[in-house]
This record gives sequence, structure tokens and C-alpha cells, in this order.
Amino acid sequence: MKRQHGGHAEKEYASAAPVAALLAGLLLALLTMSVAQVPDAGAAVDRRAMSIQRGDKGFPIWYQDARGTRLGLCLAGPPLCLATREGMRPPNGEAFWWNAEAQMARVGFNRAGQARLVLAVEAAYANAGANSQISFGRIRVRANNLRPGTVYTVTHPYGRLRARTDAKGELRISSDVGCAATPCRFGLALRSRVFRGFLRWDPRVGPKAPPNFLGNPTIPHKVVGSPRGTNFFRIQGPNVGGRGVNKKQTGLFSVQGRRES
Repeated sequence: MKRQHGGHAEKEYASAAPVAALLAGLLLALLTMSVAQVPDAGAAVDRRAMSIQRGDKGFPIWYQDARGTRLGLCLAGPPLCLATREGMRPPNGEAFWWNAEAQMARVGFNRAGQARLVLAVEAAYANAGANSQISFGRIRVRANNLRPGTVYTVTHPYGRLRARTDAKGELRISSDVGCAATPCRFGLALRSRVFRGFLRWDPRVGPKAPPNFLGNPTIPHKVVGSPRGTNFFRIQGPNVGGRGVNKKQTGLFSVQGRRES
């Protein structure tokens, strides 16, 4: 930049070096931002939805959904967290940034079965070795006591699908999106549909969620947050709710999620 006092040409030339350094710094910053936001394996994933920093357990400090809800790994123990810091160690430790579950009893022709929907962003370990941390987004459906070899339709907060029961009349659907191999590319979990919007307690329905939490996992509660507006778990098919009852549904979820500032 040209100075306003004597020696203009000399001063202008001398200032070219810091200007060049500044431009180089800006270019490096832009390149760094670009690298930080490159999706895993070409997927359209925004890396800003995951903490680059790691916590003392070696996992990302937080994950963030598409709406900007940022959640930390919940290790405070019951009642608001499902895991404890002491229990989170390899090979069998597991904890959650977010978890929402819905259950239905009295399922099937004689109403003796059960159905369960598990939605989560989970932290676990691939093995007992060092650097064995993994993370994934989960959508899992389990139901039993249904008609064997029959197609049932399942609707949940992140989609609608059809699946066939096995020879025992059991329905098993799983989608775990993330890393199974180590070292983990933690950004892979962001591909899971659950990142489209974390479920949370409906603020219009009492009781209210505890401060800085999305809910209390010990209390089933109405929820909001489904990107599809389907804040429920529904199964449709022959006798799913008893003889002649072909639809069974619940809108109550147990929700865990600790907000990270």
C-alpha cells in the first residue's frame, strides 16, 4: 500500500512483501477451509456439523444436525445420559451424542409381541486396541410375533420402508452409517438420515425438557423434529395390532441429547 509521506516508490515496493504474505495467508486459509469441508468419499457432507477437536475419550466433542442443533457426547450417567465416563472404554463401552427410542407392546395376532425403533448417533469401539474409536448414525427396527414371510410397512421420523418378515415372523431392519474400520473417519456418520434433524421433546407438551437437554431418556414423551413431519413410529400390515387390526403406532419416544455450547 502506498504511504502518504516521502519515498513513495521505495515504500510502495517495500510494502509489496507484506501484501504478498497477506495474500498468501488468505489463500492458505481458503485452501484450509476447503480441505476441512471436503466430504468423505464424495458424499455431500458438511464437515461443520462435526467437531474437529477430540475429547478425552478420543471422539469428536460434538455433532450437529442440519438445523444447527449441536450435541456433545453424553457421559454424565443416569437419568439424563445413558452412559458414564467411567464405563466408556474399549472394547465394549458405548455412548451417545443423541438417542431416541420408541417401543410398542401387544404386537401381532395374539398381541404377545413387541416392536422397537432405535435412532441414534453412537460412539463405540471396534476392538480393544488403541485408537479403536468409531461412530455411526443408526436407524434400527425390530418386531416379532408377526405373520411369517409377509411384507410390512414401517414409517418412522426419517423415512418409510417395506420389509418382509422371516420364517419366525420377525422383522429386522438396520441402517448403521459411519465407520467400522479404524482409524475412523468420523465424518462418515454425517451421511445418516438422522442428521436431517434430531428429535427432541415437544415443548408444547409437559413436562418440559431439562435445561440444556433435548429430553430425559427415562420418560417417554411426544417429540418434534422429524424432517418429514412424521414424529411417530408406525407399522402397517396383517394383524400387527391384533386380530383384524392392521396398523399400530406410537408417538412417544425416550430421548437423550445434551446441548454443546
